[in-house]
Amino acid sequence: MDAKSPWLLDDVEPLIDALLDGVDTDRAVPVEATLGAFARTRKLPITFPADAEAMAIDEDWHCASPNDSPGYAEEQHLDGRAYVYVDADGNRYQLGHGLNW
Repeated sequence: MDAKSPWLLDDVEPLIDALLDGVDTDRAVPVEATLGAFARTRKLPITFPADAEAMAIDEDWHCASPNDSPGYAEEQHLDGRAYVYVDADGNRYQLGHGLNW
């Protein structure tokens, strides 16, 4: 997937074993990294929303997450509602999450 924009992962995650992403990356690069062509390091530059409700727009065009800094402290502005997607293993797909080894 190309992670230039946040994707909704809640319907996809139960169906996949791994998620390869790139941000305007040559499509071969994530595959080559997975196959060991070079060391994998990658941190998310964005936050994936928990679900469509986290970014819903009401009839007055007000967004459920009103600040304009997705990926940075979004949940501080949501009165305790979840914004960040959390997978079945408890990983939070927020800005800075990722691999480094």
